[in-house]
Amino acid sequence: MTLRVSSDATEQKTGPILVASRRDFTWPMRIEMHHVSSEYWVAHIQWHDVKASFTRQIAATQFKIGPDGSVASFGIEALPVSGGLTEGLIWFTKIT
Repeated sequence: MTLRVSSDATEQKTGPILVASRRDFTWPMRIEMHHVSSEYWVAHIQWHDVKASFTRQIAATQFKIGPDGSVASFGIEALPVSGGLTEGLIWFTKIT
């Protein structure tokens, strides 16, 4: 997943927003992440062209910082479609 900083000037008033567009996946989606505190963010996920009763979801996200001060990994909350308790974070390791 490639993240970019949103260039929308109106969104920048609330802090940086990271955006990932995943249109080439089975369930195309756009993810916007808003900074909360420290390494913690909240993700607003919107599915496109999906015939389902849900098309939006909010999930907790976290970045882990490596010893060199750069991002080492990224975790996003795995939420069951039926609701209920979280299933934990799915972790992605940065590939350089």
